[in-house]
This record gives sequence, structure tokens and C-alpha cells, in this order.
Amino acid sequence: MNSTLGMLRWDICLSYLDDIIVYSSSFAQHLMDVRRVCQVLHAGNFTLNASKCSFFQDEVCFLGHKISVDGCCPTPDNTRSILDFPVPRSSKTAHSFLQMVGFYRKFIPQFATISHPLNKFTRKDLPFIWTDVEQHAFDQLKAAMTSPPVLTLPDPSQPYIIRTDASHVGIGAVLLQQQPSDSPRSATLTYKPIAFASRSFQPAEKRYSAIELEALAIWWSVTDKFHVYVDGQHFFLETDHKPLLSLMKKPYNNSRIERWMTTLQQYNMTIRHIPGKDNTTADALSRYPVEQPSPINDPPTALPTPCLNLVTTRSMAKKLHPPDSHVTSTTTHTTQSPPHSLAPANTAAAHSSRSFDIRSTSHATLFDVDLLNLHQNQDPTIRRIKETIPLNSRYVLRNHNILHRVITRHNVPPLHLPYIPASLIPSVLALYHDSSCNGAHFGIQRTFYKLRDRYYWPNMYRDIKRHISSCLQCRQCKPSRRKPDGHLHPIPPPPGVWSRLAMDYVGPVPASSNGNKYFIVLTDLFSKYAVSKAVPDNTVRTAATFLLHDVFFIYGVPIEIITDNDPHFSSSLYAALLQLTHCCHIKTTPYNPQSNGQCERHNATLVPNLVALSNSSRSDWDQKLRAHDQIYCSNQTCHSTSHPRTTTTHQTPF
Repeated sequence: MNSTLGMLRWDICLSYLDDIIVYSSSFAQHLMDVRRVCQVLHAGNFTLNASKCSFFQDEVCFLGHKISVDGCCPTPDNTRSILDFPVPRSSKTAHSFLQMVGFYRKFIPQFATISHPLNKFTRKDLPFIWTDVEQHAFDQLKAAMTSPPVLTLPDPSQPYIIRTDASHVGIGAVLLQQQPSDSPRSATLTYKPIAFASRSFQPAEKRYSAIELEALAIWWSVTDKFHVYVDGQHFFLETDHKPLLSLMKKPYNNSRIERWMTTLQQYNMTIRHIPGKDNTTADALSRYPVEQPSPINDPPTALPTPCLNLVTTRSMAKKLHPPDSHVTSTTTHTTQSPPHSLAPANTAAAHSSRSFDIRSTSHATLFDVDLLNLHQNQDPTIRRIKETIPLNSRYVLRNHNILHRVITRHNVPPLHLPYIPASLIPSVLALYHDSSCNGAHFGIQRTFYKLRDRYYWPNMYRDIKRHISSCLQCRQCKPSRRKPDGHLHPIPPPPGVWSRLAMDYVGPVPASSNGNKYFIVLTDLFSKYAVSKAVPDNTVRTAATFLLHDVFFIYGVPIEIITDNDPHFSSSLYAALLQLTHCCHIKTTPYNPQSNGQCERHNATLVPNLVALSNSSRSDWDQKLRAHDQIYCSNQTCHSTSHPRTTTTHQTPF
């Protein structure tokens, strides 16, 4: 059924096994949508049972729910079956009742609290004992099903409102939206619930502080429960905890809250305060939380391969229909036909020597070799290649003068692939990535290997990567597997001249006439004053000697020295020298030269200048090094009022 409906699913209809529901925003549009669905079913040799079809309905029962303009609620037949359920006489019967009622748990406030006495019957090692406590829970669940609340359907044109609260028991949240009142005489907007959510605390979470519990309620409700509603659009978050109003404006001295806030920065939300007396719904949910689904009661979330979707996500339900839509419920019956006649879309993927099947995201368009030839003749690159065919063995003309590229791979016969002009590349990419029959929004590698044996055009991999990287559906639906970016920790400004220095080795470079292969660089982070020296090696003894004779004895001992994690800066000799001079040694993070950015930036200026100053054999670069330092430290840039030497020594050399 899914392959037969193809791209009509989630656009104008939904299907579950042999049940189809068609939804539209107006009566005229509904006629066209029903006609399109009937045409597709007729092409797939399906027969509709007229007695089981309902057309042009304002409300319809579908998969145990009554869907209407007002929202969604349980069907009367299923509610009656629950009310007529007899008192259980065994653990198996009690478990069956709990599963039956659990199907509608989203309509029953405090479901976990009420059903708690019956949860023990899901275990096999406990005897069946029915007391007044279990009978009271049994009666309460039946009473809750007599008048379940109606959850309204979301309106994407109106902003969402999330209200959260936390208590000593758990956290709760409710997703609201301002929609027109149900009264025909009232034109005011009222808050209507779209979804409720609550859960109890884990043992470790019970030890959180009050602000951490309130922040947890915000993070859990936005990123976990209501993400499919609010992702990509502005919404309001209301909390009765006033200290959290500046949640996204200032850093908190709390690593746990900082991690949650980093995740929440991807959402466009406005946090506002609501008095506790007005936050009654979320407060009640937090004090009577709904427990997490048990693996015994709930089916697994992993769905078997490609047959059909057994779960309707909220993001899919948002596209169902606006409040004034017409709904049609249809039951289909398959006919006894051979498999090849049921889904012609599958046979269209077969290779043909006469036509190519190109499908866009919303519809399929078929172009034959004549149209492909027309596009090739309009492409200037292909026209130039056709003119050089006799001299170019990599291209041939086949199938009605269509240009083909000859591809030769190891242990594979030569392939003659049609050359796709630039004007048709977007259509081919849409077919093999965006369409549900061929693409299914797979990644770059799968799409590339699917296309490389069918078509050819230059820079195919680059175009596939750009197309998939810009695919809106992939960016919205596929989870990001990269680690979240950490907080920036910039080096604070030094308190004065020669208080914080940065040091690094550069090399190996071509050996000079004096045998020097490295040069060591030291930079003052305050004045940008630099000291460099050519050295024959990069050992720890050389680094210690440079610090002692060329830095400490001339300029004095700094407060801190920043280096990377190379072994010549981590030995005991180097550490003993700094400890003896009471100088603090700071190491940057491994494989992260950006953390010592000022010294690295000086090296990026120094190396090209030395190359330009040295001779053609690069044997005198060490003789130019000291002169370069003098000119660099005396230079006065256009954005500064003094140069490094004046800042350091209060003297001007020229």
C-alpha cells in the first residue's frame, strides 16, 4: 500500500494496512485529492468496498480515535468496550485491561498514579490477589474513560505556548495554543491543550536543587516531548520560577544547567514568568507525573523494515488538516493479481533504452531521449564535446545521438553512461534522493554509488554533497551525531607588560650555513613584543638555555609562560627551571594550536618574511632573523598608537 500511494502519503492522505484517510483544506480541493487517490488505487489493481467507504465527512473514526475539527478523542465503541470489561479474575485478564486502557493514556490525567496498583499484574512471579485497592483503581480508570478530554489539533499559523513546572515528585508540561473559542457567539481566543506530558524523577534527579529541577522541566519538555512542534519556529515558554527568566541571557555557575542551555540555544523561544496560581495544569502534572512507558506494557519503538509506518509522529500529525477540513475514511481490499501488476512504480525503475524516469519531490515527470537530446544540444559544454567525438575516445554517441561517457573500472566491462546536462541535474538528484520510491533521503555515499553506474556528469560527488547538505527534510528529521560545541574559554588579558608570554618552536626548516634547523619564538601577549633565536635542535636543553640567557637575564622573569604539549616543554628540566624562577607554566589543549593563537599568528608572519629576505639557497635565514625581530618590534601599525618596543622599553630605536 505504501509503494502504491507513493508520494501522496503525508501530502493528501495517510494509510495503515488497508485503511486510508484523505484530508483536504476545502471541498473543491478534497474532490481533486480523492480523485488522485482513486486513480492511484485503480492503477495498482485495488478494489474499494463502497459499503465501507465514507465520503465528505467532518469527523471520522480512524485507528481507534475520532478525528474532527475540534480535535482527537477515543471512539465511542472502544470506550464502551472498556466500560463493559468485567472484573479481572486472573493476572492475565488484569494485564489485558491495563493494556487496553493504556492505549488511551494520553487522554487520562494522572494515568500512572491511578494505574499503579494494577502494574504488579504485569509481572509473572506474583500471585493474583484482588483487593479493594485494585478494585478502586479499576473503577477510577473506567470513570476516567467516561469523559476523556479532547486534545485540539495544532494550528501551525499560531504560536505555541509551553508551560512547565517541577515539584518534589516530578516534572510536568503542557503544550497550549490560543485558538478560537468553541462558543459560536464568542470571538475571543482561548488556551486549548494540544498535548500533556509528565514524568517522575530518577533517583539522582531527586537530589537536584530547585533551580535545577525547574531548568530540567524546561529542557525535557522542549527537547524531548514537544520538539516536533516547536522546532524551527518561535514559541513562548512560561514558568513560575522567576530566576529562570534570564536563562538564555547570562551564564550560570552550574555545569548541568550550562549543558541544558547549550542545547536550548537552537530554539527560538521567549521565556516569560507566569504566577503559580495561573500555572495550575503543569503544576498538577508535576505533582502527579505520568511514569515512563514500561517495556512490558509498550511495544518496541524499532519498526521492522520498509513495510509501513506503525507510529504517527507529531510532526506528521501537524500536516493532517486545518480546523475546517473535510475528512474521508476509505477501506480498501486487494485483488488477486500478480505481484508485478500491483505497483507499477517499481517497474518504472527498470532501465529502458528509450526513456528516462525523473521524479521530483512532489510529482514525477517523464522525459524521453528526444528531450534529453534537446537539453544536451542546449548545453555548451556538451556541444563542444560532440564536435570532438572522432578525436576523443572517452565519449560516444548512442541511442538517437545521445552523448555517452565511456567509464572503465577495474575488472568491469566498460560502461556507456548518458551524459546529463546541467539543466537536468537537479531533477536527477531529486529522484535519487528526495523521492520516496528511489531516494528515501539516504546519505551522500549511498546516493553517489546509486548514480555513478547510471549517469555521468562532471563533479557528480560535489553536486550530490551540496544537494543533500541543503535538503530541508534531512536537516529537520535526521539527528546530528557530532558532539556539541563546547564553551569558549578565551585567555584573559594580561595585567601588564611581560607578565604573560607565549612560546613555541618552528621547524624543521632548511639548514642554514651555521647548522641551524629550528628557531624558537617567544611573544609577549600584552605588548606583542617578540624574541626569536635560531637553534640547531628542538631539545629541552635548548629551550631552557634560551629562556635563561636570552629572556630571563635580559628582560626579567614573567608571571606565566604558555606553551603546547610537546615533550621539549614537558620535561623535568624545563619544569625545574620554571619552578626555580617561580614562573607558572600553562599548557594548551592537545591538538589545538588555536589556543596559543597569538604566538601561532606571529609565526605565520615570520616564516614568509624570512623566506623573502633569505637568499635563493635559504642558507642565511638565521642571519636575517634578528634583524626581522628588530623591525617587527619597531613597526607601528595603522590601528595602534605605539609599537611593541615603545610599550616594552619606553624607548624608540629610530
